[in-house]
Amino acid sequence: FVAYQAERPDVLSAKKRDALTPLLREKYDDARIEFVNAPIVLPTPDLERLVREARIVTSLNRGAQFTARQGLAVSGSQTLGKSTAAMYLGRTHEQRERARHSREDDKGYAPVLYVSTPPQTSPKGLMMRFASTLGLPLRARATTDEVMDQVVHTLRELGTTMVILDDKYSLGIAVVS
Repeated sequence: FVAYQAERPDVLSAKKRDALTPLLREKYDDARIEFVNAPIVLPTPDLERLVREARIVTSLNRGAQFTARQGLAVSGSQTLGKSTAAMYLGRTHEQRERARHSREDDKGYAPVLYVSTPPQTSPKGLMMRFASTLGLPLRARATTDEVMDQVVHTLRELGTTMVILDDKYSLGIAVVS
């Protein structure tokens, strides 16, 4: 998702398109349809503001901390674009972090964790969702603390600096630089 770039096909005139063989015309039309349906997000002023705020929080959270780290919260009704904004923010943050640490192709590096949860998930349910997203094996009767320790350990190993928690009505962004 982070590295995906939609490929825009060359625009052919009607005359050139009609001159294509039926198979090439079908391939050309399929490429155009694929481009139009590609998951492209245009950077609106609201999205740019969210990215800017996240960068500020990231900067504030760097270095020694003697209090809780800061985060961001976005709330609103369904269909306002919170999940789209979260994906855009996560992608932007991951690209910046990978470039900053020269780890563009490192498969063992995951600066962003995106977790989708149902509203009002319990703490244990939340940790289980994190563990599931990370593909962690869990004991059947693991306590919340045991699961949390395993999740935190894995996030540290992966170099995760941003966790995005997305539910139906709100978006929580924890920046752990």
